[in-house]
Amino acid sequence: MPTLIMMHGMTGNAEMMRPFAEKILPDGWTLIVPEARYNHPVRGLTWWRYEDYDADATRRANLSRRELIDVDSSLSQLEQIIAEQAPKGPLIVGGFSQGGAMAQELLHLPIADRIQGVICIGTRLVRPMELRMRLDELEKKRMFWMHG
Repeated sequence: MPTLIMMHGMTGNAEMMRPFAEKILPDGWTLIVPEARYNHPVRGLTWWRYEDYDADATRRANLSRRELIDVDSSLSQLEQIIAEQAPKGPLIVGGFSQGGAMAQELLHLPIADRIQGVICIGTRLVRPMELRMRLDELEKKRMFWMHG
């Protein structure tokens, strides 16, 4: 049975993502809407914590070592959720903002062979060069990416 996994963005939570995810969920599919593990200092949750939330976009373009450790910790959390909640079969992974970045990061994990497509909404790349090299190793995937 196919599974759709949709992740919220920074300052969001699963409750905010669920209505959208349910609208795009095909009949007969399993839906997983995980929550990030870190609290954001203003509200909601975050998949990784910026060392400086007031930094400009240029500074945020490349994550620090500590920020990447958070990304990897969140990937570990997601890998466990998928192992426990997703039936065997194809996966479509996606998300908004940080959630979309985490969806792409899932392609680095062994479960990437199950991922058939990625949905990226208003997002970014975390490790662009590493992802590019990883995509060369994998079977072709479908991606839907939108901004604005």
